[in-house]
Amino acid sequence: MIIFFFKYFFSLSRFYKKIIILCIDIFISVISINLSIIILKKSLHIGYDLEYFILLVYSLFFIPLFILFDTYNIIFRFLNFKEVLKILYATIIYSFLLIVLYNFSDIEDYSLNTIYIYILIFFLLILSFRLLIIFSKNFIQNKIIKKNVIIYGAGEIGFQILNNFKDFKVIAYLDDDLNKENTKLNNIRVFNPREIKNLLNKYVIDTILVAIKNLDLFERKKIINQFNSFNVAIKFLPFVNNNNFDNITLSDFNNINPEELIERTVVWDKYKINNFYKDSIVCITGAGGSIGSEITKQLFNSNVKKIIIVDHSELNLFNIDNFLKKNLSSSNSNIEIIKILGSILDDEILDKIFSFKPTSIFHAAAYKHVNMLELNPKSGVKNNILGTIKLVDKSIKNNLPRFVFISSDKAVSPSSIMGATKRIGEKYIESLNLQHNTNFSIVRFGNVIGSSGSVFHLFKSQIQSLSPITITHKDVTRYFMSIQEAVGLVIEASLIETDDVVFVLNMGEPIKILDLAKKMIKLSGLTIKEPNNNRGDIEIKYIGLSQGEKMHEKLKINSQFYSTSHPDIFSIKSNSNHIIEAQIIKKTFTNLLNENNIEKIKLVLNDFVEGNMLIKNKNE
Repeated sequence: MIIFFFKYFFSLSRFYKKIIILCIDIFISVISINLSIIILKKSLHIGYDLEYFILLVYSLFFIPLFILFDTYNIIFRFLNFKEVLKILYATIIYSFLLIVLYNFSDIEDYSLNTIYIYILIFFLLILSFRLLIIFSKNFIQNKIIKKNVIIYGAGEIGFQILNNFKDFKVIAYLDDDLNKENTKLNNIRVFNPREIKNLLNKYVIDTILVAIKNLDLFERKKIINQFNSFNVAIKFLPFVNNNNFDNITLSDFNNINPEELIERTVVWDKYKINNFYKDSIVCITGAGGSIGSEITKQLFNSNVKKIIIVDHSELNLFNIDNFLKKNLSSSNSNIEIIKILGSILDDEILDKIFSFKPTSIFHAAAYKHVNMLELNPKSGVKNNILGTIKLVDKSIKNNLPRFVFISSDKAVSPSSIMGATKRIGEKYIESLNLQHNTNFSIVRFGNVIGSSGSVFHLFKSQIQSLSPITITHKDVTRYFMSIQEAVGLVIEASLIETDDVVFVLNMGEPIKILDLAKKMIKLSGLTIKEPNNNRGDIEIKYIGLSQGEKMHEKLKINSQFYSTSHPDIFSIKSNSNHIIEAQIIKKTFTNLLNENNIEKIKLVLNDFVEGNMLIKNKNE
């Protein structure tokens, strides 16, 4: 029963452990005062009178002193002589306090010896309980098979954190410094990282802990690639203030971030962006979504004058507003945050947006999930097409200087409702470009790894639950970019001066979804269940392409890329810039929504996009 209690106790967070210890100390104090009375009276009978209850109250005065002496942090590391002295000093001061309180009280039934005996019993029981915690922890750990880990970084940090991993056995250190090779740290040998294969063949290693601080994204990717071919989990040192590594545990180490799975690094001109948007008034629609929130964060860091965040999700708007407020208080900035809850389909919401005189709008609000829009095409047309039309028209009417439309590679030869709605939004803007004072930009890019709809989160949850990873097809590919990189390039694209309105981000080479899944499994320290490895941890299942999904995405159709001032941003000559087409799009889809004919919506979408990829819907 006691071992079961301690197992449960050690699984709790530090806060709840402290609460439990405090409650047990109070119980010990009450028991001690009763034992001292019984010893002196030589009787089990205790008179529960006023003087007894005064002594009970006095017995609780240890609490502030124990907190002051920081004794409730002792239980989370091994007890040593220094920590015992803390308890002793706190108890001595507590005893003097009790003697003073006793002398100022009119207690007649109990002598001062009661206090002396109580203090002695209290100190011994408190110390014994601490020792019991340590004993139980060691006992439970010895009953558990320890997992093997390797620490990457045989420096001061690697030395300091070793003693915190009592549930794990450190097999070796790795370090790039040739002078440290074959030396010993904490009596554990230091190897060159090239020896990792031999170590993994000799020992069953669960995790590699990278104990090196201030690693940038490039350095982290380099380390990940070193061990990518091995079935071993990799965790990185968290950010720690004041170089305090005394209390770091394995759970504090960070898992791999989504952007670290992409083997390329993109840079953008933050100085140029900050100079342009400083003291401006910017509006972001869909500001609580994956893309919108990152645009909001990066523009917020450019010290804009006002930032207007718009979202129809109350929770999303609350979350991004909360983030901005925290950064506002820490940066002592004077940026005004304007929160607008509602849809851009609402004329009152649009009027409210433009009442603040924005100078730039980043239109990120859209329904983006392919499968969901296949089931709800009317909602996709209404939000993605009509919403864009209303916002664009209002921008032109108010002479908005700059409008940036966030598009997708799915708009190229669209095979889905989502892609078709995005392409029609592009065509509407293209038709109006150069016809008005507003400077329009359409930025088209592929999948953003780590966004709300990314397969990264699906695979991560499947891996954590040891469920089969589901992939549509073994050969399916997608373009990927980190959300920070994509948004950085989107904002820089908005500054490029050209008559072209469509910009395409360099997404690098397409990545096989199967390769991404395998990489995530391996970097989680697990193995793939295959015909030649039935004991693997994770199975990969192919479920087939859903309606609207492609095997491979494209970033252009019958177009040529043109270079711009940024090597990773290309432009495309517009296919249309005639205002008549915009009027046709607006009239057609406004009337279409009024008819409420789902089949007709699919047919009309098919007629308005290039590539004739929705033709299958005509036969439905």
